[in-house]
Amino acid sequence: MRKIDFKQKLINPNYRVDNNMIRRYIREIFVSKEMAEQEIADVEQVIEARYERHGILTMEDNIQCLRTGNGFELIEGDKQSLAYIREEINKYRQNFADDLTFWSEVEKDWNNLPCLLGDLNEIENYNLNIYLGELRLWSEKCPDTPKKKKELGTMDNKEEVLKNICDLLKGHMHVSETPPSDIIGIDEVCEMTGLSKYTVYKKTSNKEIPFYKSTLSKRSVLRFLRPEIRTWMLRHRIGTVDEFLEQQDGVYNK
Repeated sequence: MRKIDFKQKLINPNYRVDNNMIRRYIREIFVSKEMAEQEIADVEQVIEARYERHGILTMEDNIQCLRTGNGFELIEGDKQSLAYIREEINKYRQNFADDLTFWSEVEKDWNNLPCLLGDLNEIENYNLNIYLGELRLWSEKCPDTPKKKKELGTMDNKEEVLKNICDLLKGHMHVSETPPSDIIGIDEVCEMTGLSKYTVYKKTSNKEIPFYKSTLSKRSVLRFLRPEIRTWMLRHRIGTVDEFLEQQDGVYNK
């Protein structure tokens, strides 16, 4: 199957594409790490554009929705009615009926347009997100360059091989002195937390995760601080049994 045909098949989520088929396709087409990373960037761009065609919801959108009685939402000049979103999401009930957890969330969000719109984005891009996850796993173990057939060794070849090994070792021994930026985007947040983009967008909409809105361009962009996300991840610490017993002793000894 050609590359463009397979991606088009994933974009049309009439049914759930088999994970094994996705893995076989990836291993056959993307024979180097560079090719896999380029495909990752392309797929991320496609998913981002598909999310934005319905509008990226912010806290301001949520407030506007509540003010209008949750009947419709104004997103970049377009009207998205609650009835329309329900109709669109119902199209996937039969083909994705076995995903009970997802449909349980849909029932909770049924009267909340921003959250229901997020559910629609998730189901529409289900196959693409699976494809993206498999691509990232493959890129981690994919060779830097395509494998070449072994050639009979000569003295010149051996010297070149030794030189390549030395260059490779030098590259691995080099340590970058530039620290990573504390200002990160949604992709880095997903990587740190293990959450999907849909879940992060939903948490920003519900104001459940610390974030900022960059207005340097015409379209507002979500930004996060790495230390704040790390603190947010560790906010619910579970104490040890010894700590619990010490607390109980303190209560009874008062």
